[in-house]
Amino acid sequence: MSQNPPVSTEAEEVKTAHTTAHVQRLPGCRIKLDIQVDAEATQAAYAKALKNISKEVSLPGFRKGKAPDALIVKQYGKHVTREWHDLIANAAFHEFLQTTNLLPFTRDKSIRRVDVKSASRETGAQLVLEYETNPAIPKIDKAQIKIEPFPRHVVSEKDIEERIHNLQLHYADWSIVNDRPIQEGDFVDLDIVAIDSHPQRTICEDMRFEVAQGKMGNWMRKLLIGRNVNESIEGVSEREEGDESPAADFQPTQCRITVKALYSSQLPALDEAFAKKLGVKEIGELRPKVVEELNRRADTEVKDRHRAQVEEQLLRLYPFDVPSSIIEEQKRLMVAERLHHLKQSGTTEPMEQLRKEVENAVDQELNRAYRLFFLCRSVADANNIQVLQNEIYDEMGRQMMVSPEQAMAFQKMGAEEVQSKLYVNVLSRKALDFLAS
Repeated sequence: MSQNPPVSTEAEEVKTAHTTAHVQRLPGCRIKLDIQVDAEATQAAYAKALKNISKEVSLPGFRKGKAPDALIVKQYGKHVTREWHDLIANAAFHEFLQTTNLLPFTRDKSIRRVDVKSASRETGAQLVLEYETNPAIPKIDKAQIKIEPFPRHVVSEKDIEERIHNLQLHYADWSIVNDRPIQEGDFVDLDIVAIDSHPQRTICEDMRFEVAQGKMGNWMRKLLIGRNVNESIEGVSEREEGDESPAADFQPTQCRITVKALYSSQLPALDEAFAKKLGVKEIGELRPKVVEELNRRADTEVKDRHRAQVEEQLLRLYPFDVPSSIIEEQKRLMVAERLHHLKQSGTTEPMEQLRKEVENAVDQELNRAYRLFFLCRSVADANNIQVLQNEIYDEMGRQMMVSPEQAMAFQKMGAEEVQSKLYVNVLSRKALDFLAS
């Protein structure tokens, strides 16, 4: 991932009618302001603070708002000073924002620090204020995006037969096997962990595999045959014979495979009863439906590959800083969840070291995701790309078919958060497709 641009540590000066602010840009879209406020503004703020407190308090013998200033200060000096400092800071910040375009990222959570160092009606005030501003999203030049065409997969007879076989497996009668080791043609539920990565990476949990040539890697098949349920085996993944992908794309991985369960299956016959389970009128319609589905998948794969190219180029060509507030809470939850998962997997690595590695990985993931979102939203705004309600519904249906891990993430969200996530998914895809085309 492209690194964010370096953050300037040199302060720039911004003058307004009553203030001089030295502006320093910090990581996470934070702005630090050292502000000098002139005497005229501090005097006006003091008078207003006295008036505000006078309206709020009652003194014997005086109506609200009518007590002498000296008496108000004597009785409620701390309240007057607090109100005075708040008014100085608010007025100075408001004046600064009216002069610059460094607007707060959000209204309620952007102010991080307000510290009035000194305040005098004669000499003015000195204060420090830190807040979070909007990301400075670069303008995207569409001409810079270069797409290498990805060859569309041609649906073969083997693809069709394999898809029909998988549909049969979905409706198969399963029998748990406990009295023998794994043999060719069985099905196994496996946990697979990459043990040579730091931290260890879970590849899959309780995922079902068919122990057959062409259904799983030969290296894995050889490791599993003859093994029993609850056994763990370690081995290194190997490049399959006939793999036409570039050799550089393959990286051998040291894996630990744990056999969770062993099954045999009885496939349903390819008859009218099976056709009805699949929602087609007769078995003769199944094959054309499968071909249509596989062609749709091939088209989707091409789009996905083109989108991935656009994503990488956007992130490389347009670095910028992301507001830290949108990352902090999500990062905390993700790190806690991953560390909990690593503990359950039985890792022996020191937790402090793991925490640092996980925090770094999560930080990069979230920065990448949010930078991509801001860039896609910028493209959508500039090119009038809109999301329709029916596209949100379609995306909801698509999410129902994703992996259990992604589905679980959606289940933890509230209704508004789900709606927002669906919207972001659709908007980002449409923006990426626009650039890819």
